[in-house]
Amino acid sequence: MTYPASGDAILGADIGPKATGIWKYQASVALTPAQIAVLSDPSQVQSIRNVVHFEVAPRNSQAAQPYDDDPQFGNPLQSRASAAAAANVVLTVTTPDGAKIPVTSSTVPGLASLAPGASASYSTSYLVPAVAGKAGGESDTDYLKRLGGIDSSKLNATASATGTGLSGQVSASAGPVTTTEHLPIVGITKTLWPMTAPVSSSARPPPGAVRRWREWPTVTTPPAGGPHSQTSRASPRSPTTPAVS
Repeated sequence: MTYPASGDAILGADIGPKATGIWKYQASVALTPAQIAVLSDPSQVQSIRNVVHFEVAPRNSQAAQPYDDDPQFGNPLQSRASAAAAANVVLTVTTPDGAKIPVTSSTVPGLASLAPGASASYSTSYLVPAVAGKAGGESDTDYLKRLGGIDSSKLNATASATGTGLSGQVSASAGPVTTTEHLPIVGITKTLWPMTAPVSSSARPPPGAVRRWREWPTVTTPPAGGPHSQTSRASPRSPTTPAVS
């Protein structure tokens, strides 16, 4: 009996005359809750078997080829009550700051024994830490930059579970739950509103603007080359007052 050094251990084997080939294997099958329910019911399933089929080349039709073997083995799903259930399940919730919250059957009774296809619910909350205010000596630019770095950041939480199954420890994990943190970043923009208006003007500033009104002095000067006088209004530099928008 010659076994291959690599590759398929069965297809690459060479069985000589009167030789016996021996292979050991281990297989696992993922079952649905419906399949587990059928296999756990003695009225529907009496035994479990695994079929092995061999073909050799060249084939000898007079020598019981191909060869089939269907060994039976015990049904572990009928070995005890609720054999397929996950027992003593521990749920671990990881909050966005990395803290881990263990949850057991003392909090959620359904975690004591979880049947295939069954579920147990648990919820928790997470208080997002407040952002520190502007520090002494921190410039406006640095402060706004720090706030901008936090705004729209992602907060992720995950959950995983472990328990005891028929063949030992079982585990499962859930995808992350993500939310976005937003900060109310408020700024003030100052706009200058220049104004020049005579005393008799009835003009008013636009809504929301704050202006300081000033009475311009009336100056009387004699015209050049004549005894008559004329009245004119001075136009000094117009004062400006910032308006908040």
